[in-house]
Amino acid sequence: MSKVSVIIPTFNHGHFVRQAIESVLEQMNADYEILVIDDGSRDNTAERLKDLIDQSKIRYYYQNNRGLSAARNKGIELAQGDFLKFLDSDDRLSPWQLALQVHDLVKNDSQISISGFSWFYPDGAEIMKFVRLENDPLASFVESNKAPVHAFLVKKRDVEKGGYFDESLTACEDYDLWLRLILNGAKISIVNYVGCRYRFLMTSMSEDTEKMFKNKSKVVERLNAALLQNLTLLTEPVIDKLIRSNTKLIHQCLARGYSIQDYLPSTIKMLEFIYEKRFAGLKKMALNFLGEERFIRLQYSKYKFLDRNYQHDLINDEILYRRKRRRQFQ
Repeated sequence: MSKVSVIIPTFNHGHFVRQAIESVLEQMNADYEILVIDDGSRDNTAERLKDLIDQSKIRYYYQNNRGLSAARNKGIELAQGDFLKFLDSDDRLSPWQLALQVHDLVKNDSQISISGFSWFYPDGAEIMKFVRLENDPLASFVESNKAPVHAFLVKKRDVEKGGYFDESLTACEDYDLWLRLILNGAKISIVNYVGCRYRFLMTSMSEDTEKMFKNKSKVVERLNAALLQNLTLLTEPVIDKLIRSNTKLIHQCLARGYSIQDYLPSTIKMLEFIYEKRFAGLKKMALNFLGEERFIRLQYSKYKFLDRNYQHDLINDEILYRRKRRRQFQ
């Protein structure tokens, strides 16, 4: 049986990390190792884990604070398994998660396995979600990530080839890695099992809308630049998703008053390429007359005029999405 290296980065999460570890120790029919990468915690994390360290139930590594991506990358370097599971220290795995996903990767000869997951809240509410993909894996990921990082199981060799996590990103770093693997031809398979739980906290990084916007802009910029270099990947489903996702991101940039040429030059070029290919008649005349940037600004002004909340909703998109999802299940 192939071993899974479960990498748990932690920073001042001594009150949560043991629960994450225990969810791994409860795994059924799985061969695994647990690596806890303490990214400079100043709380009692090491003290809380001392018995597990002494009993060799976990491998514990302490480093000066370098950020989430650096902690995960250290875990990858230390990992002895064939497969990698990235489990944040405030989240949990379900008992059959590792066994089912290893079986899934081996059976389907995939590079990425994704399970279902749930969001759970401090008041006890929980929302379950199953992942659905389109026939074109890239089209499934163009607009957004499909699941939290611990819903994924990947082969170590593919992550090493893909270049690890980008340590310059302080959010969306997992989304960036999955996109790079997909652009390299990774095959994805799905396990219809709620294999993990994501703890939704108001202090979660995903609640920092400015950080999320800036980091997602970098990721989407790279995606558009890569696709402009390899136009064979621009299938019709991918193009359809790019139109929506690029337009929305540019509008989010405008809503914040940022320069779209500074933040999103490749994203604009991609839209220009698609518009030239797709537009005809009056729309194409307007595009050619106004130029790409003025055309986009007029689109944004129109939506802003039609909906007085448009700018506010763009800026607070992440928070509003999470709250909407929760209301749907109450």
